[in-house]
Amino acid sequence: MAVDPSQVQQPPDARQVWEDVRALLHDHEHGQVVYQTTANAIKLANTHFQHPEAKIFLVKCLHPAVNIMLDQQAARLDQENFQLKIFIENALTDAVIIIQKDLAEGNTQHIKTLAQLFNPRRNFYKGFKTKSFHQVPGNMKARSDCILIFCRANGFLALVSAFSQPQLVPPNPSGNSSEPPVSRWPGAEDVRYLITAMGEAYGDGQVLREVASRFADWVQAEIGEMGEEQLKAEPFVVMSALIRQLRRLNANLGNQSDDATFFNFWLDVTLTYIGASSLPMRLFGWEQLAEVIDEACGTRTPAKLCRVQGAGNSAVNGVYQLQPLESDSRDEDLRYTKLDDNTGLLLTLFQCTIQQTTSKWWFISEADINQPGTEKDIDYYNQALR
Repeated sequence: MAVDPSQVQQPPDARQVWEDVRALLHDHEHGQVVYQTTANAIKLANTHFQHPEAKIFLVKCLHPAVNIMLDQQAARLDQENFQLKIFIENALTDAVIIIQKDLAEGNTQHIKTLAQLFNPRRNFYKGFKTKSFHQVPGNMKARSDCILIFCRANGFLALVSAFSQPQLVPPNPSGNSSEPPVSRWPGAEDVRYLITAMGEAYGDGQVLREVASRFADWVQAEIGEMGEEQLKAEPFVVMSALIRQLRRLNANLGNQSDDATFFNFWLDVTLTYIGASSLPMRLFGWEQLAEVIDEACGTRTPAKLCRVQGAGNSAVNGVYQLQPLESDSRDEDLRYTKLDDNTGLLLTLFQCTIQQTTSKWWFISEADINQPGTEKDIDYYNQALR
C-alpha cells in the first residue's frame, strides 16, 4: 500500500537537525560536532524517509555530506578520534540504505552519491604514506560493508530496474512534444565505480547473474547509443577503464565464450571513435582496435588439428589432434598428439610455460609415460611463442 507523505510522523527535532546541517555544510571548519550532527541528520532521514521534508533535505544535503565524510582519512581517525570514525561509518551505511529506498521508487537522483560510496579511491577507504614513506592501511572494510548492505537490500536489482525504466521527457511549457528525453546516464566515471562494485559483489555471490548481466547490457546499450559529441565529453582514460571493467564482468559472467554481444558493442564503439572528426578520438579508437584484435585472438576457439611438415625427422611430420581441455580457463596450455600406427610412436605438440621466465614455448616431444612434461621427455623441436 502506498504511503501518504502527509501522514508520515516526524519527530519535533528532526526539522531543526536538518536545518542545522544544511547551514553547517556551508562552513569550512568541520569539527566533530558537524560530523556527529550530520550523521544524526542522515539517520533521521533514513528513519523518516517518506516524509517530504526528509526528501528535500536528502536532495540538497546528502551528496555534499557524504563527500565531506569520505574526504576524511580513516587511518588518521583511528589514531586521533576513533569515535568520529564510527559516526562516519554509520552515516555511510545509512546513506546506502537511503539510496536503495530511493532507487526502489524508480528515482536515480542519488546515483552520483552511490558511486562515491563505492569509489575505492576516496580518502576514507584508502591508506596514506607517512613522511617516512611508511604505508598506513585504509578502511576498505567500510566500503565492502556499504556494498554488502546494498546487496542485502536488493540494491543492485533496484538500480538495474530504475535504469531500465523509459527515459523521462522533460515538461515543455510551449506544448511542443519534440523535446528529447532526459538520459539517466550519470557519466562514465560514476558507472565505472558502480560496475566495479557490482563485479565484486557478483564474484562474492551477493548478486544474481541475471542482475549483473542486465546491468552490463544497459551500460553497453547506453554507450552504444552515444554520438561523437557525447563520447567526446567522456575522458579517454575513464572510458578505457570502463571498457576493461565491462570485459572483466562479461568474462566472469561467461558471456564472452558463447555470446558475441560484448565484442559487437566494443567494436561498434571503437569504430565510432575511429570515424570521429576529432584527432584525439581517432587515436584513442585505434588504440582500442588493437586491444579488440588481441582479445579476439585470445578468445578464439583453438584449432582442432595442426599439421606439421618440413621437419628434418620425417616421423614428426603429420596431423596432430587437439586433446580435450581440462578446464575452461584461457590460461590452460594446448596439447595436440599424433600416434604412428606402424611404430607406436606417440608425439605431443604442446604449449609449455617456462617457470623461470613465465614465457610460453611450443614443444614437439615424445612424452615420458610416467612423468610427462619433465626433463625425461625426448624433445624434437621447440619454439618460443611470439
